[in-house]
Amino acid sequence: MLVVSRKDGESIILNTVDGDVRVTIKALKSGGQVSISIDAPDVVEILREELVNSQGYQE
Repeated sequence: MLVVSRKDGESIILNTVDGDVRVTIKALKSGGQVSISIDAPDVVEILREELVNSQGYQE
């Protein structure tokens, strides 16, 4: 696992076979919440972990 520190407005880029995925910190909120944006090619499926776990998502 890679742990990366980012400030508001900074990004990380994940290079995938389907294209680059950019994750950007949009806002740091009270209570420890972080607002992010994800820019990815249409072929990349983006799922929230809690929905995957609760619905038994299958590929």
